[in-house]
Parts: sequence; C-alpha cells; structure tokens
Amino acid sequence: MLSKWGRNNVIFVVLVVVVIVTVVLIAINQNKTEKTAKEQIDQEIEKANYCNIKEDCNLLDSSTLGCFVYVNTNDISRINTLIKDYNKKNNAESGGCIAVVTYPKCEGGKCIVSYQEE
Repeated sequence: MLSKWGRNNVIFVVLVVVVIVTVVLIAINQNKTEKTAKEQIDQEIEKANYCNIKEDCNLLDSSTLGCFVYVNTNDISRINTLIKDYNKKNNAESGGCIAVVTYPKCEGGKCIVSYQEE
C-alpha cells in the first residue's frame, strides 16, 4: 500500500504524463490541419492553372506556397484571397522569392513559367 506521499507522487506523475500527451496530440492535429489547408490551396491552384494563350496566365503574389506560380487570370483574385487567408490564419508571410523576371507561357493548356519573353 502506498503512503499518502507516494500516492501524491503517483497522481502528480500521471497528471504530468496526461498534460504532455495532450500537448503532443494538439500539436500533431494542428500540423495536420495546416497541411490539409495547404493541400486544399494547392488543389485550387492546380484547378486554376489552365489557359488557351499566354495572356490567360497571371502570376500569384505568394511564396508561401511556391514562387513563380501562374494561374488563369479569371481565378487570380480568388486564389490570392485563399493564400492571404491562409497566411493570416497561420502567421505566415508572403515574400522571400528571388527577384527574377519571369514570363507566362501557355503550353499544353497549362500556365508555366518562362524566363524568356516570347
């Protein structure tokens, strides 16, 4: 039989373990939520990446999800809003892309990056 002091130590250790496990589970869940949000935006970017001519393509203004990403001009506002909302919710910042002049190119019905103007 445990003494009162021994029982208190056991209870304390159990509480510490429960707190640690709870914190770890919350952190894992937050990481999954962030990854899911990024995956959803990536899917939206992929759906918005279509064109018939290079003028259909417009450059996203974010490096949070990649640099030099072009999407259809009709979807640029919607995608930029998704990215800004994601950045705000996750305390992320846009920027950080190397300043390189790129040009849109429509190839195979997809907007791609070109480093030479055509």
